Amino acid sequence: MQTRLACVKTDLAETELSLQAIASRAGFASVQHLANLFRDRVGMTPGRYRQDMRH
Repeated sequence: MQTRLACVKTDLAETELSLQAIASRAGFASVQHLANLFRDRVGMTPGRYRQDMRH
């Protein structure tokens, strides 16, 4: 799971891919599952993470 989340973090920070595309690439069944897991493990939403990494 750590590896999958690391891939998600990289995609969020370095690409313009949609969260749907990122979830699919990382092997998550749904965007909602990814968003919930990401928030629990990282402490912020994927959108907030992407925003923070770009500023």
